[in-house]
Amino acid sequence: MSNEKVVKAWAKGKKAHSLNMSTDGKNIFSYWLRIGKTSKGKKIGFDYRKCGGWFYSMTTSKHVSYTLGESDIVLNDIKNKQQMSHNFNYWNKRKYHKLVTKNALQVMEV
Repeated sequence: MSNEKVVKAWAKGKKAHSLNMSTDGKNIFSYWLRIGKTSKGKKIGFDYRKCGGWFYSMTTSKHVSYTLGESDIVLNDIKNKQQMSHNFNYWNKRKYHKLVTKNALQVMEV
């Protein structure tokens, strides 16, 4: 499935995934980073692009651009620094926890 179709599915509240993007219909991710969420029926996009004040990667910037096209509300670092930082740190910790857990399980299996 294409990244654009994943974003369209998120906009409709449906599950979908591509190689580097996924959605459960409520949240949408670029790799492990949540770049959009649904709150009170509104689609909220997190602007992780250079122009949004929070650059992550070129690929994520492209994913964000698609997502913002379907967002009702856009949050960026310039106006929403605390919320952007909280979102980034929360999902970064979850990624780290999964990696540590996965590595610990691999060590235990050896």
